[in-house]
Amino acid sequence: MSSFENNPSVKKYMSFFDEQAKVLPRSRQVTLRAEILSHISALLPENAEPEAVSVALRQLGSPVEIVSQELEMSPEPTTTKGGRADRVALVVIAVLATIWLGLAGTPLLLTTIAPTPGWLLIACGFVMIISAVALVMSLRRLRH
Repeated sequence: MSSFENNPSVKKYMSFFDEQAKVLPRSRQVTLRAEILSHISALLPENAEPEAVSVALRQLGSPVEIVSQELEMSPEPTTTKGGRADRVALVVIAVLATIWLGLAGTPLLLTTIAPTPGWLLIACGFVMIISAVALVMSLRRLRH
């Protein structure tokens, strides 16, 4: 690790870059990070003053700008959140889980009208738990 990499401003800059670059494929994140460090190294003398570090980082541009330019140059979407097929699958899971919740809840409602076997209530309880978990997980995944 070079001395400039221990500089608090460079650490903060690179940390911010790492956060912004999460939308890029991992291999591109690593390559771009190495390129940025190489540019910083070329711009700074060995024991650079804090002002020189600030000037060098400003010359590079903000991590947001760097990642935005990378996304514009990318020939295909590089989101880590999944494609359209993933979203459709999650919506289908959410809908099916909602239907199963309703179906499993019906015997529980019918217990007020007629006696219902205990095994059926236990089975419906398990189906409701599994359906609720599937619904919550698919909705969380859709939100992110």
